[in-house]
Amino acid sequence: MLAGCAGTEQSQRYGSAIDELARVRASRSALVDRRALEKIAVYYQRLSDLIDALDVRIADLLDQTDRLSRKSYLPRTESNLPAPSGSSGGRGSRGGAGYRLPSGKCASRR
Repeated sequence: MLAGCAGTEQSQRYGSAIDELARVRASRSALVDRRALEKIAVYYQRLSDLIDALDVRIADLLDQTDRLSRKSYLPRTESNLPAPSGSSGGRGSRGGAGYRLPSGKCASRR
């Protein structure tokens, strides 16, 4: 009879140890899951920040494109007309009759 009690007590201890092991494994698994979720949250925030930055950059590029396309269709006025070809310091419509020497001085093409 005493041997039967010892077997029951031992199986109860094994059962308790198995239950404790299962509880520890579950808590470790929960800890790993929580850490994984925290990492995912950090990566999600970084990705969200990058998307926001790209959104701002795309909006800026679209705005620049819009401004440039409007500028190319502006009516010709004195402020946006190109400079006359003779105003660059050359002679008439030739656009300049000289060239610059390596010393920085101008020379004639004659």
